[in-house]
Amino acid sequence: RAAGETGPTLLFSPALGVRPSAALKSPEIFLRSSPGRGCHQRDGLMLLGGNGVVSGDFGRASICDVAPTLLWTMQAGVATDGDGRVLYELFDEEFSSERLLREVEPIMLEVESANGDSPEVTRRLKALGYI
Repeated sequence: RAAGETGPTLLFSPALGVRPSAALKSPEIFLRSSPGRGCHQRDGLMLLGGNGVVSGDFGRASICDVAPTLLWTMQAGVATDGDGRVLYELFDEEFSSERLLREVEPIMLEVESANGDSPEVTRRLKALGYI
């Protein structure tokens, strides 16, 4: 949020073992050092506060709902084929009426190497323990 803006403050805190990267030079996800459920836990904590946010416990939401909700609150485009939904019920009517849902077509990236496999995808799959 830019200085002086009064929009809501959103905080997303994944479950234990999941730590999104804060720096571009860091890996996207840091894996747990001990065995466990890895980086695929769906339970976490999402806190919202500020102007336009409805007070109370809204219950459970899917981790897939975080991205479309954040994009909508920032008035950015939400991919038409994305998983999850905007959690409109978390915001009051005035805040919601100021924002239209702007759906955008997804951007498809093609990454290939000489053998058809992407080295970056292979590196990430190894880091996640799939390979």
